[in-house]
Amino acid sequence: MLLQLMRYHLSGVKMTKTLELHPQYITDEEGQRRSVVPSVDEFEALVDRLEDALDIEFLRGARASATEFRSWKEIEAELEAEKRLRATM
Repeated sequence: MLLQLMRYHLSGVKMTKTLELHPQYITDEEGQRRSVVPSVDEFEALVDRLEDALDIEFLRGARASATEFRSWKEIEAELEAEKRLRATM
């Protein structure tokens, strides 16, 4: 269920690198798949992919709702000014 929600929510995010998985399945007495066991490397790769996709989705939302952008130099100058002001207090 969670994976389906993530697929729906992140459907606009395109991944360019293919991830090859070789999961092992745990089945019940009737042979129905009940659990999936990926290797540690595959699990970590999946988590990395999900985090990257969520970061992209967050960035898209931030860009869509942003009303103004400032350059790094402007922000850096503001931080330096605040730092100097604190040093005088």
